[in-house]
Amino acid sequence: MPITGFAARYCDHYVRLYVWETSLSQLIERTGRLLCPLLAAFLCPVALGAKLAVDEPARDFALKSSTGRNVRLSEYRGDVVLLNFWTRSCSRCREQLYRLDELYRAHRDDGFVVLSVAMTDDPHHIEEIIAGLKLDFQILYDVRKVAARLYDPSSVPLSVLIDPHGNIRYVHEKYKRGDEAIYRDQVMALLAESGTVTSEVIQ
Repeated sequence: MPITGFAARYCDHYVRLYVWETSLSQLIERTGRLLCPLLAAFLCPVALGAKLAVDEPARDFALKSSTGRNVRLSEYRGDVVLLNFWTRSCSRCREQLYRLDELYRAHRDDGFVVLSVAMTDDPHHIEEIIAGLKLDFQILYDVRKVAARLYDPSSVPLSVLIDPHGNIRYVHEKYKRGDEAIYRDQVMALLAESGTVTSEVIQ
């Protein structure tokens, strides 16, 4: 083969290889820019659930409920929502659930909603608790920790009061007997802001 022909083929091969390596490098770089945030969110869920701040918009999610249908938090825009996180092993949580049910029964006709998120991998055990406590409000099953990653309940129960505009107004960590009176006052204040109850009822 003439030297000039060999050189031409060598140069052509080198150029093709260079172009392929450059394209591959660019592809890896672009893919990395897309995948890294997703991997960080998956591997480090706490980063998603940064500390809750009052007056910030509530973080939306959808979960299957004890009624059998999927429930999305934003569906309740216009209502006062108490979003509650708990686990089966938390004895204080069960007492709080009972008190929240009393509050819900008293004010559900005023535009008050309780969405209680059970962080569990076995909804069957949660159904037993619901039946035992005879709860009227919906329980949402967070099997894959979808809502938990957003709200990061480092301690349970965690209760978040959301106003009709979809903003977080109050955050309560843990529960002790008597806290339901605080919840009631805050719920009534938010209902009064929305105009669904009168000042006479609050008193």
